[in-house]
Amino acid sequence: MKGKTTGNIKKVRKIIAGPAAIIAVCIFLTVCGAEARQTNAGQNLTATTGTLIADAATNEEKLERLFLYVRDEIAFNWAYPQDIPPEDVLKNGFGVCMQKANLLSAMARQAGFQTRFRFILVRKQALEDFLPAYAYERWSDPFPHTVVEIYHQGTWRSFDPSFDTGLYNICLEKKINFARYPEIVQAYRETFSPDGMKGTQEFWHVADRPFFYGETLKPLMDWEEQNVFFLKRWMKPIIFRHARAIMDDLRK
Repeated sequence: MKGKTTGNIKKVRKIIAGPAAIIAVCIFLTVCGAEARQTNAGQNLTATTGTLIADAATNEEKLERLFLYVRDEIAFNWAYPQDIPPEDVLKNGFGVCMQKANLLSAMARQAGFQTRFRFILVRKQALEDFLPAYAYERWSDPFPHTVVEIYHQGTWRSFDPSFDTGLYNICLEKKINFARYPEIVQAYRETFSPDGMKGTQEFWHVADRPFFYGETLKPLMDWEEQNVFFLKRWMKPIIFRHARAIMDDLRK
């Protein structure tokens, strides 16, 4: 009887040990997985915004300067956590869609515009070639892509600053990501328009899935908590680290 009890205890310990080890690893990855390196450490959001729009003659010119700055001077690259403050995105000098959208929104508000976030459910092909294979295979499909809507001349206009011009040209040269698909290459417009700027990832919108909106990124983070298994969420720091290495290699 004693031997059977001891065997049962060992089995229980094994059952508990597996999940406990996974949770411990995930906690470690969350803490240590994807620290950001700051390339613009001395920059300040208020001062940078003021400098960009200082001598702008019209609101359209303000929008153009802010949008092009965030799109092209803040590189598309992976930083964790996803909902870092916009000031940190500016200091890092890079970010992914929700982070660059958060920075553009903050700068536009600083310049006197009303903004909101629109979350678009897109196919995971929007991130093709930019994720490690193990993560891309298991990525949420569809997943929410973030753009900024800015109220201008009586209507909401959509701006997606995700892919910088440098990355856009790399994709064209290497025929990766959106450049695999001639219809997206043909439809994408790089030149600024105050009527709005559609990003390449938006072409993967799932037509029968409605948008959702927010004044902050909270609806996006709520979606993640409700729709992404917690172990996959906890793996994101290491996924982002590996994805950043992919992006760094592409830019060499």
